[in-house]
Parts: sequence; C-alpha cells; structure tokens
Amino acid sequence: MNHILSEDLKENNRLYREMDGLYHELCVKIGLSDSAFLILYSIVETEGKCSQKEIADRCCISRKTINSSVKNLEAKEYIMLEKRKGRDKYIVLTERGEKLIKEKIIPIMEMEERTFLEMDIRNCMPGNCQREKRCSGSMKNMWKCSEKMWEA
Repeated sequence: MNHILSEDLKENNRLYREMDGLYHELCVKIGLSDSAFLILYSIVETEGKCSQKEIADRCCISRKTINSSVKNLEAKEYIMLEKRKGRDKYIVLTERGEKLIKEKIIPIMEMEERTFLEMDIRNCMPGNCQREKRCSGSMKNMWKCSEKMWEA
C-alpha cells in the first residue's frame, strides 16, 4: 500500500476525529444519542422549525437515522411533528424540549462559541506550525469546560 497522505491532511483527519470523539462524549454526558443531539442542535440553528430532510441534509446523516431519533425524541416528549404541505412535517420543540435545549444544548453552543473565538482560525490553517498546539489546546479546553458544566 503506497498511498501517502500529506501531513496537513493527516492533521486535519486527526482533528476531525478528536472533535467527533469530543462531541460523542458530550452526548453521553447529557444523555442523548449523537443523532438526537444533532437534531436538537439543528432546531436551535434554524430558530425553531425544520424538517427531517433539512436536518439530514444539513448534518450529512441518513434520513433513516434521523427518523429513528425523531421517533425516540417524540416518545420522550421533547419534540412533536407539525403538518407541513404534502407529506412533509416540521419538527417542533415541546415545552419539555425547550427546557432540554436551554439546559443542555445552549450551554454547549456557548462553549463552542467561546472556544472558536479563542482558537484564532489562522493558526489552524495548513502550513502553520502552531496549528496542532492551538487547535488541540482549544478543543481540550472545551472538554474541560464541559466536564465542569455537568459536575453534580
């Protein structure tokens, strides 16, 4: 096997896996599946209403996975489906879902924003020797913040 990856691509892949692992651990801590987290996160991003198709497209996740998570979130009374034109339906938060968003999703979004502002994205661009230190350091700080956030 002679396929050689550039150091920049290897680093990009490593950072992607590190972030993916970080978000998975956050989901475990707050008691949500990764896909349920993405659904709730997408609802916040779209300011309250979106379809399963829109979430699947936005998050690059299969509609089948989104549909399964939607059913689970609906069973837990975090969301409900609201009729749209044709067969489409909006995913809408219930009162219980609003509470979950405020307690779990919004704090993560705020933590992300602080981390992103701290990173100075120029240090994360290919060819910059500060990339690994700065980006990984910021993600590790995000993880430390998340640990403190849900200590109880």
